[in-house]
Amino acid sequence: MTKTINKSRLSFPLLRRLAAVFVLLGINGCASSDDISLMSKNQFVEVFYARVNDITPITFESHVPEAMALGAADGALSSYDNDHVVGNMIFGAFFAGLVTSIVEGDREGFEFGLNAVDGDYVIVTLDELVANEGDCVMVRMSSDVRVYPTDDFNCSTSLGAY
Repeated sequence: MTKTINKSRLSFPLLRRLAAVFVLLGINGCASSDDISLMSKNQFVEVFYARVNDITPITFESHVPEAMALGAADGALSSYDNDHVVGNMIFGAFFAGLVTSIVEGDREGFEFGLNAVDGDYVIVTLDELVANEGDCVMVRMSSDVRVYPTDDFNCSTSLGAY
């Protein structure tokens, strides 16, 4: 007994959308976060040294609820003339929420309170823990902010302003 496959179960527009999402996710995975941002080209760059005063865990906002609402609306609009409107809304909301949560990644981050060598107090938010309280760091500010651990010599008060 052979089983025939109903071709109308999975439409070609849905396959194209899935393929596009997986291609975009694959390209996104190849990006390196250690490279200098292209927006930093021809920009003023400020570098200073600071000691980490305090670290506060934070949670970045999420756009999953908005994506789920748009996915549900897309599912409803794409199937307004058949009997599967509710099912397509649920699938659209689930798929859009899943893709958005994968793209957003981990939403946990850290707020670093830094005492700069010149006496300023600076707050920097980062998505990873790059140093501990009391550590000396180099802060590089252009279109984005990078924080790198460095030797304690750079944060000594005998260096003064630079």
